Formats: sequence, C-alpha cells, structure tokens
Amino acid sequence: DRANASVISQTGNLSEANVRQRDDAQSSTIAQSGTRQRAMVSQGVEGSADNSYGNISAIKQAGSANLATVSQFGRNGNSTVDQNGVENTAWVEQVAGTRNNTAYIAQTGSKQQAIVYQTGNSNEGVITQADRDNFARINQPGSRNFAEINQSGTPQIGVVDQIGNSNGALVEQRGSHQYANVNQTGNGNNASAKQSGTRQVALTYQSGNGNLSDITQGGTAQYAEVNQSGNNNTSTISQTGHATNAAYVFQTTNGNM
Repeated sequence: DRANASVISQTGNLSEANVRQRDDAQSSTIAQSGTRQRAMVSQGVEGSADNSYGNISAIKQAGSANLATVSQFGRNGNSTVDQNGVENTAWVEQVAGTRNNTAYIAQTGSKQQAIVYQTGNSNEGVITQADRDNFARINQPGSRNFAEINQSGTPQIGVVDQIGNSNGALVEQRGSHQYANVNQTGNGNNASAKQSGTRQVALTYQSGNGNLSDITQGGTAQYAEVNQSGNNNTSTISQTGHATNAAYVFQTTNGNM
C-alpha cells in the first residue's frame, strides 16, 4: 500500500479546510489566502477492496468567501480548482467505480457556480469562468468524453451532458444573458456553441453517431436548435445581427449536410 498525502496552507482570516482520505495513494493540496475560504476534499471509499486509490486534488483559493468541494471515490481521478474572487462555488464529483477522470475549474470574479460530475471513465471536463453570476455544469456518465465551457460576462448559463462515449463539446460564451445546452447520447459526436453579444440561445441534441454541429451567434436575441438522431450528419449555423433570428436543423437519416 502507498501512503496518503495531504498539504494545507492558509494565510488570512477565518478560512476552513477539511480533508478526508481513505484507501491509499491519495493526494490533496489546499492553498488558501484571503478571508472566509472553505475547501472540502473527500477521497477514497472505506472497505472498497482497493478500488478507490490514486486520486489527486489541488485547490487554490484567493479573495473571500469562496467554496470548493471535491469528492473522488473512483481510481486515478484528477481534480484542479482555482478560485480568485468573491463567493465563487466549485463542485467536483468523481463517483465510486470510475477511473481516470479529469476535472478542471478556474473561476475569477464573483458569484460563479461550476459543477463537474463524472460517473463514467476517462472523461475530461474543463470550466473557466470570469466576471460574475455565471453558471456552468458538465455531466459525463459516458466514457472518453471531452467537454469545455468558457464563460466571460454576466450572467451566462452553459450546460453539457455526455451520456454516450467519445464525444466532444465546446461552449464559449462572451457577453450577457447567454444560454447554451449540449446533450450527447450517441457516440463520436462533436458539438460547438460560440456566443457573443446578448440574449442568445443555442441548443444541440445529438443521439446518433459521428455527427458534427457548429453554432456561432453574435448580436442580439438569436435562437438556434440542432437535433441530429441519424449518423454522420453535419450542421453549421451562423447568426449575426440585432433582430430576433431563429434557425432549426433536424436530421434523422444519415450523411446529411
């Protein structure tokens, strides 16, 4: 068995760090500066027959009243949380029975919320948030998926659900009052939603295999919806202007563009 390791460094006032490690080869690092920071890490499952080992967590907090919660109950998970600002919240969970998942959350500004929830294997979830009042969630029940959400402005909402395998998703939001949702239940799909301006909505649903969707929105009050249930389809939507444009793409057979 390999020993567990925990390092906590605190400067400032009224901060709290809590680390609980079970099984073996767990590593946790927490660095807190500022005031009223809270960090909670739980690694490993007691009595798991050596099936929840080798997890790594790193949390860095600066500013005040930030909260980071990391739960790693699988094998060889990796989590990094970097918070710099006021009243940001980050939550990472890698459930029991999983392995080789990676989560990364970086928050600057105030009152951001970021969630990475991984119940499959070999997934990677990345969230970066700047400014204030943004919300991002990545849910990865499948395996070998990659998802990235980048937000700057206020307030943005970005959601990615990857229930299938080997999917890729990118959400980029800059401006204000954007909403993007990517849902992938098939395999080998790729989707991107890039939003700038204000009051955009981008929805992508991919239940087939090998589909590609690309949505780009600028200006004001655009709406785009893509639904691909066939295989090897391609959809590209580009919207600009300051009127309310709406685009709908529904592809249920194979090889459409």
